Amino acid sequence: MGDKVEDLSLPAAVIGRLIKEAIPDGTQVNVSKEARAAIGKAASVFILYATSCANIHAVKCKRKTLTGSDVLAAMTDMEFSNFVPALQEALEAFKKEQKDKSERKKKVAAAAAAAVAATQQSSATTDDTAGSHVAPEGGAGGDSCHSSNAAEQAAAKEPEPILQTEKEQEKDGDKS
Repeated sequence: MGDKVEDLSLPAAVIGRLIKEAIPDGTQVNVSKEARAAIGKAASVFILYATSCANIHAVKCKRKTLTGSDVLAAMTDMEFSNFVPALQEALEAFKKEQKDKSERKKKVAAAAAAAVAATQQSSATTDDTAGSHVAPEGGAGGDSCHSSNAAEQAAAKEPEPILQTEKEQEKDGDKS
């Protein structure tokens, strides 16, 4: 974080949008660069002050995380209690939007999981049926997919050779 208030500034586009929204429709008002800069600095100072007051409230409640209720309490402490109802409405709308977003993500994840499961099930069914259509050994049957499958099955049926150590080979040699 910056050491001075001068180091903290809001983006000019954000300040411009806020000013534009605050001016009533149909009003022809020009806002100078100096006025935009002053409003930007005032907004930065207000944010710092509100955050400091909210932090004090959170510390009193023995918490390290600032919450929306801390900000609402800070507004009352700063004697801006007339803004609290509007802020509460905005906070409720934000919470509802976050909840809706979370539910949508869960639905999308569940649908994706179901699609993957269906794909795996269909793939397993295809693998099961592929084994019943295997061409005879030697690859006659034309389909390269089936002939490699037959080779794999033949390799699986053949027992692996037993490796013997030198001592075992000597013992076998003595027996014959």
